[in-house]
Amino acid sequence: MNKEQRRKYYLKNRDRILTNQKRYVENHREKVKNDKRKWQEKNRERLKKYGKRWREKNPEKIKEFTKRYYSRPDIKQQKLEYNRQYRKNHPRKDYQHKKKLRFEILKRDNFTCQYCGRKAPNVELQIDHIQPLSEDGERYKKENLITACSDCNQGKGDVLLSELKVV
Repeated sequence: MNKEQRRKYYLKNRDRILTNQKRYVENHREKVKNDKRKWQEKNRERLKKYGKRWREKNPEKIKEFTKRYYSRPDIKQQKLEYNRQYRKNHPRKDYQHKKKLRFEILKRDNFTCQYCGRKAPNVELQIDHIQPLSEDGERYKKENLITACSDCNQGKGDVLLSELKVV
């Protein structure tokens, strides 16, 4: 029986074949599950390559599916609940670190703006990056942080200290 004959036979007897397959799976559930797992382990690399090729060829299908899937109200609710539980069980560890670092910088600079010299009770102090992040400055290095009042910090923007004109 060649490929074309098998195809014709399948199309002609499709309902009967599918019914028999379904019945077999129901009666031999564990065997089918084990066989499937063995086949997947044996063909893992082939399946990965196939999946990668399919994703590369069909990015619009993936976007459409993702959009449709996540727009379902039950999925939205599930995702919100998951995020709530995750945030509850995994508090941000770097938050305490940032607070401590901020206080150390303020203390090091005597609670004084390093640009204009104003002190804490009269002005809102912020932590500023000497080398801006947009210029590849390091985010949490003490050497790159300085105390600045909100006026000086906002006026400076992402300009380097060396480029600022001191009046």
